[in-house]
Amino acid sequence: MKRTQSSRNSQKKTFDSVEADYQITINSGEQAIQVPVILKIRGENGFATIPLRKTTNDEQPFQPNASHQFTARANDVGRIQRITIEHQGTDYELLWHLKTVEIRKGNDTYKFVCSRELFDLTVI
Repeated sequence: MKRTQSSRNSQKKTFDSVEADYQITINSGEQAIQVPVILKIRGENGFATIPLRKTTNDEQPFQPNASHQFTARANDVGRIQRITIEHQGTDYELLWHLKTVEIRKGNDTYKFVCSRELFDLTVI
């Protein structure tokens, strides 16, 4: 008996990802960096990766003793649980003193206190 494969309409399910607007404030300490920084936000509904390249007022980001604001539209992670922040520097000269990260999403504000020097990757 010969077997034949049935011709099914193969329909892939697609899920519309819900997005949210994030307002991010980064407060640097005494040490600053001038390399790309990536913020990864983990929440109850997944995660979002946000490159922090351009501030809302076009200033050079991550200067010493400064506060910089960023805006981004990314996947809505739901209630934020933790963040990972990393920079793409590898030398000791690329040490960065990160004080705080504040994220506003809708009516919710999340503040993460770091107050330490980062070499490349830190989970907060």
